[in-house]
Amino acid sequence: MQTNYFYRIYLLLVIFVNAGATVDSNEQSNVGVKVFGPGWDNPQLIFPSRYFFVQHFSDKRVVRVEIEGKVGENVAANRKDCRIWTQVFNETNFDFDMIIVRYKLMSDRCSNGVIIKLFDANNELLMKKETSTAIYAEECVCHNLRWNELMNCDQNSEIYNQLFADLRTFNNSKFNFENSLEEMKRRYAPYTKSYSFCHYAIVNNEIYRKCYGEYVGFAQFMDDMLISLASKTRLPNTQLIVNLGDWPLSDTRRGSIAMPVFSWCGSDETFDIVLPTYEITESVLNMQGRVSLDILSIFGRQNGLPFNKKTSKLFWRGRDSNRLRLKLVDLSKKHPKLIDAALTNFFFFRDEIEKYGPSVSYTSFTDFFNYKYQINVDGTVAAYRMPMLMAGTSLLLKPVSKYYEHFYHLLRKNVHYILVDQELDELLPILRHLIRGKQYSAKKDELPASDEEQAAIVHNMRKFVLKYLLPSHIYCYYHKAIVEYSSLLKDGEIKVSKEMQLVYTAKSKKCNCNKNDANKDEL
Repeated sequence: MQTNYFYRIYLLLVIFVNAGATVDSNEQSNVGVKVFGPGWDNPQLIFPSRYFFVQHFSDKRVVRVEIEGKVGENVAANRKDCRIWTQVFNETNFDFDMIIVRYKLMSDRCSNGVIIKLFDANNELLMKKETSTAIYAEECVCHNLRWNELMNCDQNSEIYNQLFADLRTFNNSKFNFENSLEEMKRRYAPYTKSYSFCHYAIVNNEIYRKCYGEYVGFAQFMDDMLISLASKTRLPNTQLIVNLGDWPLSDTRRGSIAMPVFSWCGSDETFDIVLPTYEITESVLNMQGRVSLDILSIFGRQNGLPFNKKTSKLFWRGRDSNRLRLKLVDLSKKHPKLIDAALTNFFFFRDEIEKYGPSVSYTSFTDFFNYKYQINVDGTVAAYRMPMLMAGTSLLLKPVSKYYEHFYHLLRKNVHYILVDQELDELLPILRHLIRGKQYSAKKDELPASDEEQAAIVHNMRKFVLKYLLPSHIYCYYHKAIVEYSSLLKDGEIKVSKEMQLVYTAKSKKCNCNKNDANKDEL
C-alpha cells in the first residue's frame, strides 16, 4: 500500500520540479524516463559540479551514464582537452524512483562540447544529449547575458519573500552606505575578538574587501561565492557589509538605526539580510571537491530502507553549543527506548562532562537516516544542518526558535516537519504518539499517526529540497540578494580605499572563454 501511495505521488512530482528539458517530451515518455536539471537542459551553464536528474516511469531504467567530450579532428588533443569526472547516485527509491547524475570538468574546457548518453540494463541507448558549443569549467570566466534566464532564477520566486522582508527595513528611501559602514565600525570594530565583518566593494565586476576583527577566515565563503558569480555574470557596482559570525548583528538595541548587514542567520529580534548559510554555500562551491557532504550526495545516498523498517527512535549527534542540547542528552539517558542522543564534543560546558558525557565518536551522516526521527536543535544560533537533514529520509522534528535561515518562511508544520516547543517539554509525548501511537491530547488531531502519514511528510520535505535548495537555487538567491540590495543604495561613486584588498579580477582566472570564443550569448 505504501509503495502504491508513493508511486502516485512521484508521478506528480515532475510537474513542478521539471526545469524544461530540451529533449522532446514525447521522446522522453516513449522511453519511460524524464530528464531534467541544468546539467542536462543547459550544459553551457557553469557550475563547480553540473547535475541533472533522471526519473523513471516504467520498467526501462537507466543503469549506466556516459559523459564525454565530443571528438574533433584531433582525437588525441580532444582527450587531453576534455576530462570529466562523473558520479551517479541511485539510492533514492525511498520516495522518488530517480537517479542523480553530476559531472565535473577536470580540465579548463571541452572545446567541442560534450555528449551525455543514458543506457539501460541491456546496454541499449535510451537517451542522448549533445552540446553544439564548447563548455567550460568553474575556473573560467564566461559572462553569459542570459545567465539569470537560463538558471530559471525567477521560477520559484516565493523563495525570495524572506529577502524582500529583510530589505523592507531599508527601502523607504535610498540609504547612505558610508554612514552604515561608519556605524558598523563604531559598534563592532573595537571588539576584535568578539565580532568580525567585511566591507566589500564591487566595481566593474572586480571585487575588493577590507575585514575587521581577529577571526576573518570565514570571509573565504563570501569571497568564493562572489568570485564564482562574477565569473559567470555581471554584478552591479555596489558595496556591502558581510557579518562573518553566527549571531545576527543588525540590532537596534545596540544603536539607534538598523544596519543593512548580510548574515547567514536571522532572528526575530534583528534586521540582518539573510543569505544561505556558509555551510550550504561551501557545499555548492566545492561539490565533487573538498566537501564530503552536500545536498545532492545526501539526497541520493539513502540506504533504501522503507520508513516502516527504520529504527523507531529519535537520533541526534552534535556538540554542546546550546544548553537545550544538554537537556536532549539528559532525556536520552532517561528514555533510551525513545531517544538516542549524545554529544560528540564538549567545548562550552566542559565542567558538566560527568553529567552529560562521555562524548561519543562521530556517526556517518548518512547513518543518521537509519532512524525514523531526527531533530534540529539550535546551536549558538540556527543549526545549519537543516537542509542536509531535509535531504534525508527521516521525519524531522524542529523546536520553536527565534533564529531562522533564508528558507524557513516557506516551511509548514505537519507538512514538512513536526513542531516541538522551545524547551522540549512536549518532546516525549510527541515521540510516544509518533512511535507507539499513543494519543497526545494537546495535538492529537494534528500529528501524523501512521507510518504512511509520517512518510508522506518526509516526502514533502524532500520535494521542498528539490524545489528550493539545490545548487542553482543557492546561486540565484545570492545573485538576487546582491541585485535587489544594490538598488537601494544612494547613487554615487564607489570609492575603493587603499586599505581594501583586491579579491578578484577577470585577469586572475586561468582561462577566459569571452576572449576565446565568439558566442553571441556571452559578453
